[in-house]
This record gives sequence, structure tokens and C-alpha cells, in this order.
Amino acid sequence: MIVRERADEFVMIEQHHHGAIAGQLFTNLNKILLPETTWINAIHTAITYHDCGWIPLDSEPFWDDEKKRPFSFSDLPIGPKIILYEFGINEVERLSPYAALLCSIHYVSFLTDRTDTLTKQFVRRELSRQKKIKESLQLDDHSVHQNYRYLKLFDDLSLYICLNEPNTSKDKEHIFFKSGIVVPDHFPFHKLQLHWQNDEIMLQQPMFREEVIVNIKQRIVSKKAIKRNGLVQAYKDAVVEDITVTLKSGK
Repeated sequence: MIVRERADEFVMIEQHHHGAIAGQLFTNLNKILLPETTWINAIHTAITYHDCGWIPLDSEPFWDDEKKRPFSFSDLPIGPKIILYEFGINEVERLSPYAALLCSIHYVSFLTDRTDTLTKQFVRRELSRQKKIKESLQLDDHSVHQNYRYLKLFDDLSLYICLNEPNTSKDKEHIFFKSGIVVPDHFPFHKLQLHWQNDEIMLQQPMFREEVIVNIKQRIVSKKAIKRNGLVQAYKDAVVEDITVTLKSGK
């Protein structure tokens, strides 16, 4: 779950919906920036479905007693997080082994600094999965890594949209994005620089063929309702808002 806190409420966006936004953005990428590969459809599948493992949890979110707020994707404990990661990669592998390979690389990259047993076991299983897929599809590491960079880019860009309140000033943006978003090595710019302007996101570089309009589905969950009925019921009762955001590329 993506969670933004306001004075009297939480804004909550399901992870898989954020993934769908990421997939939509990829389909609008400027053609000169597309990877030269036969795996375009698999890359799109990886981007769109990379967070599908969160679907069961996001339907009934959990409360963080310590922080007095719903658990978000970033602060969920590592045990359940690994279960969701692995479940999601398994689901993606049913659709496309190549897409599952990219998703596996993505999740392992989050955990390289951890030394706990659960994480090391998960990483070991995923490295074995990656090896088997690369061998079966006769893939080389360099091209796989280059294609993975598209998953990372569009995950970050969709998170930029969902983690920041519309019209957020640059100095108040989420810490992930204050210095821009890293792009694949062969792009003609090193980082994507962007900022909010009212309900639009202005991109300094020519990322897209034309302006892109995305719809964000988010629930506005009242803190009073959570106190009265508990998080799960308050979440289910909350009205779903459709927020439209336009992304405009530089020339």
C-alpha cells in the first residue's frame, strides 16, 4: 500500500494500481527511447505486474501500532514483505518467465544490504530462479540488466506521482526523488528532472511522444473512521477518488 498522511485522513493507493500506471507510462514512451529488443511485451508485463503480489494484503490493509498509521510498502516487516515479493514473482512467471526475471532482479536489489536469515534465503532462491530463466531463454546479463532499467525507471516515475501530493513544491517532494529519477544508460540524458505544477507534472526531458494523462484511484480514509471501526472496515467504506494527472514532456 502507498500511504500519504494528512491532518485528519490517510490517502491510500493500492500497489498493483501503481503498477498499472507504470505500465501505461511505458506504452507512451518516446519511440527513440524504447529498448532495441524482442522482449518489449515482456518488459511491459514486468512493469505492469511487478507489484501484483501486494493485491491480497492491500484488500485488507494492516495497522502499524508503533507509528499509528497503516503499514505502507516501505515499512512492512521483512517477513510478510518477502512472502508478497515471492508470491508476486511466481504469478508473473505464469505470464512471462522473462518478466518474472526482471521482477526478481528488482526485488533482490532492495535487499542486498540485509543479513538476516529470511532475506538471505529469499535472495538465494531468487538468484537460482534468475539463473534458470537466463539459461532456458539463452540470455546475456548485459541485455537483461539494460531492460531491467526500464522497470526501475517506470516504477520510480509512478511512485513519484503517487507518493507526492499534487502541486507539491520541489523542496517538499518525497526524499526518493529530490535529485531526479535515474534512467537507462543509453538515454540522451543522465536523470529525469521533473516537478509538480498545479495538477500537472512537468518533465524537463522529452520522455513521451505527447502529454500523458493518468487516473489515480485512491481511497481517503478518515482517522476518525479508523478509530471508530478499525482500519479494514474504514478502508472498505472509504470513497474511491479518481484523480487525473497530466505529464508534459520538455522539448
